Amino acid sequence: MKDQEGKFQTQIADNVKAFETQITQLEAKFQAQLTDSVEKFNAQITQLNGSFQFIRKELVIAAMISPPWEVEEWATELLALDPSSEVAVRMVMSYLEEVDYFLPDPSKPSKWKTLRIMPDGTDALYYWNKALEWQQIVKNQNIPAYLSTSEWNVNQRRARVEEYEKQKMNDAQGNNP
Repeated sequence: MKDQEGKFQTQIADNVKAFETQITQLEAKFQAQLTDSVEKFNAQITQLNGSFQFIRKELVIAAMISPPWEVEEWATELLALDPSSEVAVRMVMSYLEEVDYFLPDPSKPSKWKTLRIMPDGTDALYYWNKALEWQQIVKNQNIPAYLSTSEWNVNQRRARVEEYEKQKMNDAQGNNP
């Protein structure tokens, strides 16, 4: 009987060891599957985030088809939601395009071949000042790519605007050249 009891104890111990080994193997397999699933989910999240960023960029670009004074409120709201949005630099560019309408660069062919409907009482300085307001927002964002883009484009037009201001002041004072 003691012999059977010893065999039974050994058999139980062997079964417990086999069970523990099986549990360890199942745990390792589960852990590997879990790690693999997490990696796949992270890859999918990264892909979705990239798609989301692309769609957001397309949305901003599409909105900029409208005149800047029509999307200004929307752009301000977008910046409140996402302070790093490129909408501010695009607003600078959009207002500078309006400056170009009034003060075209003589070295480039005119790109304005259509009727343009603009708010009453506006001139190049109105749009210039709006571009500078948005440029200040870009400066506050402190994103180097946005800063360099807005500064370069503002500086490309600065001389024409300053000349226009001088001319306007002379005209106002009756000093027509």
